[in-house]
Formats: sequence, C-alpha cells, structure tokens
Amino acid sequence: SRAPFLWAARQIAAHPEVAAAHREGRLLFGTVDTWLIWRLTGGAVHATTPTNAASTGGYLLQRHAWDEEWIGHLGFPLDLLPELRSDDAGFGTTDPAALGIAVPLAASMGDQHAALVALGGLAAGQGMCVYGTGAFVDAATGTTPALPRPDISGVLAQPGRRQGDTSHYSLEAYTSTAGSALNWLCDDLGLFASPKELGEEAGRVPTRPGRTPRFVPALAGVRTPVWHPEATAALTGLTLATTRADLARAVLDGIAHSVCDLIDGVADTMGTPFTRLRVGGGVSGSDPLMQTQADLTGLPLERVSDSATASLRGTAYLAGVAQGLWSSLEEVVEAQPLGRIFEPAITAAERAAQRSAWRDVLIAHLGDPALLPLKAPEPHTPH
Repeated sequence: SRAPFLWAARQIAAHPEVAAAHREGRLLFGTVDTWLIWRLTGGAVHATTPTNAASTGGYLLQRHAWDEEWIGHLGFPLDLLPELRSDDAGFGTTDPAALGIAVPLAASMGDQHAALVALGGLAAGQGMCVYGTGAFVDAATGTTPALPRPDISGVLAQPGRRQGDTSHYSLEAYTSTAGSALNWLCDDLGLFASPKELGEEAGRVPTRPGRTPRFVPALAGVRTPVWHPEATAALTGLTLATTRADLARAVLDGIAHSVCDLIDGVADTMGTPFTRLRVGGGVSGSDPLMQTQADLTGLPLERVSDSATASLRGTAYLAGVAQGLWSSLEEVVEAQPLGRIFEPAITAAERAAQRSAWRDVLIAHLGDPALLPLKAPEPHTPH
C-alpha cells in the first residue's frame, strides 16, 4: 500500500513535536533498511534501494524514481524521502562506534528479491518458489518489465535487482496458505501427528482427477488467479470409503494446485514459460508434495539445499560482484551445489486432466464461472 507516506504526513500534522523536528532537520523517513544503513554508518547515509523502496508503493519501476507527484499529493514532505540508490551502489562504511569495525556497506536488498538472486533468478524465465507459512513464486523478467494483466489477479511487477545503472525486473505471486494449512491440520485439528506423517500418508495413494476428496486451501482467501479475499477453505467429495491417506493426498494436491495457479499466473503474465524453477523453504522438504508439484507444473523442480539463507546469500553475492570478488552473479550462483531434481512423472494429458478438474473445483467453490477466467495452461517446456 501507499499508506506509509500518508501515515507520516498525518504524524507531522498531528504532533507538534514531530513537526518541530522536521523544521529543525532532525526528522528522517525511510524503510527498515534506510534506518539500518543510517545507524550502521553513524548517520552518514540516508538512502534506500529499489527492492526495498518498492514495498512503500511510491517507487516508479521504470523510471527508478520516487512518485513525487503522488507522494506530495498525500501531504508528505518530499525533503524527507531517502536517496534512491541501486541495490549494489554502496552505502559508505560502517561506523566503528556502531559495529566495532569499519567495513564497506556494499549492497542492500529486500528479502524475496535477494532470495531470487541466490536461487538463480537472474535471466528472464528463471524463477523460484519458496514454501513457508504461505508460498511465493517469483520470476526474473529481464531488463524490460512484464506488466500485470487485468485478467490475472495478484501478480505484481517488481524490481528484481538494480545492478549498476541497469534495472532487472521480476514478477511475484503469493498465496498465504501452504505450511499454515499443514500446521492447522496437524497442530490445531490433530488429524495428523506432523506434516511429515501427513506426507507419508499421502504417498500411499496416487493423485487422481476423478471423484476423490478435494481440498481448496483458501484458509485466508484467494489472490491468484482471481481476487477473492473473503474466500474460505473447502474439503469436498468425502464418502464412507475416504481414508486418512485420501485426506492427506487431497491436502497436498490442493496446496500443489494453488501453487501451480501462481506459477501459471506468473508465466502467463510473463508471456513465456519458466525456463527453470528452483524451490526452497521448510515445506519444500516434503518429497510427495514436490513430486506432485513437478507433475502439475510439467517442469523439473530443483530443491536447493540451503534455501534458509537465500536472502542473505543473494545480497552477499550482489555485494561481492560489486566489490570484485566475482566477475558476475552468474559465476557465483552457478557454482552452488546442485539440489535434488524432481522430474514430472505424468503425461501432458494426465496433467491437463488434473488441472481441468481443479479448475472445476475452484469454479464450484468460488461461485460464478465468470469470476474465474481461466484457460487451460500451456505446458511449461524448459529451454
């Protein structure tokens, strides 16, 4: 949202001491990274970067500039805006009084953007999926932004990274329900002892497109492919023959289908298929889920071995290239050890049948079919 600027303007208007601090030049504004950079440099640098500024809603993607007209219209004083620098532009040196040592602050990135770098999302079509409480799907789109489409909701155009004077763009889609659904079933409802046990149970039965239990994991609404923030979860198709294994399979399939909706939404917005998809996050440790995900996307998925530190490593890689430790991001990213590959194990026809059955479930659950302008996904073919 663009609320931070409006909030700040209201603070200045409502509190005389804040207004006085502004008049006297004692007031600063920025994102969390702005504050960290300012503190670490002993107050020498007041700046931010595109991958952090984008979260404020006031960053103009293609111009690498603040939307001063809009921000000013909210009543926010433009002299408080932090300086915009590239993600790898450098931010001076740490103040020994703050950190104990003087070292260069070489790069600053937002966490998902940095993770995309570490997971190899450098060139157009290279992407990542990180499964945690929810799931993020991000793809690099090159040096020309792929802009959102009106018929696909919830896919955001973002800066991937600004390296030197060149902006590299990305797309992102998000679902708030992945690991949270597993924790809810295991911890809150007590239906399974752990997500691991749920995965083992699911592995006992195959995925089938027919009349089997279906789980729509919309425990906190739906964003993609249509915007239904009020949507609730659904468990349907239960009979007296339904087993715990069937239920577990329905849950994993539902999560995999909802993530596949994100992947299809990003690919369709890009206008090209993913060329590579690397996966990480705690929930990606489930082999049955990753195999199902590979089957439904039609892409080999590489599960990276160390996704927990991806945000840290992506920023460090960008800093290292800027400081001359490596010749390019490609050099350091491709030197990482290969993770486990999950290859699709079903045919294109089976995949189409399963995705079609899922669309029918979504249409039935969300109501009017006109709300769901979904077309059959084109198979993703790695280049």
